[in-house]
Amino acid sequence: MKKFLKELKKNNIKINTKSSSSIGKKDFYIETSQIDKTIDLFKEEKARLITITAYSNKDEDFFIYYHFDVKNSVFTIKIKLKKIKTNSIINKFPAACWIEKEIHEMYGIKFKGHKKLKKLLLSKKIKTPFLK
Repeated sequence: MKKFLKELKKNNIKINTKSSSSIGKKDFYIETSQIDKTIDLFKEEKARLITITAYSNKDEDFFIYYHFDVKNSVFTIKIKLKKIKTNSIINKFPAACWIEKEIHEMYGIKFKGHKKLKKLLLSKKIKTPFLK
């Protein structure tokens, strides 16, 4: 774990452990441009993708949180999107496929590299993005 944390720091990924109330939980913010390198580091560490969450605030800023389990510690990667798009992680974590589809349907966030972003849950009659 120490080697993994050093590798994150070496790649300018700053971990914020003070914002967390849970033991073993680590949160950090990255720029959208850092997503590929960060995901590669988690894949190398044999991390397990727990889920991906998204939300938008009243200022219409969009955020994506990637939640991973690495050796019984929960890591949350937090990204504030400058545009309503980011790179897909399905090439490294195939379990992200349906979650990215749902986020796209609900928020209109585009995942570059995801070839099947189509309606998943809502009727074709309902205008999407639903939560934008």
